[in-house]
Amino acid sequence: MPYVDRQNRICGFLDIEEHENSGKFLRRYFILDTQANYLLWYMDNPQNLAMGAGAVGSLQLTYISKVSIATP
Repeated sequence: MPYVDRQNRICGFLDIEEHENSGKFLRRYFILDTQANYLLWYMDNPQNLAMGAGAVGSLQLTYISKVSIATP
């Protein structure tokens, strides 16, 4: 669920299944940086990380599209 943090950034988290049908989920936190045009993700909530800790991954927003209805 997206939210706006204390630094006025769009943040949120996703629970991603470690292996298909494993039932084990890993929580990854993200920041949507529209000024830099990136989606950044972290192992922990960015507000809890040490000063200067960086993202573990990033993706340019141009590679993301909105899907309204997904069908198998």
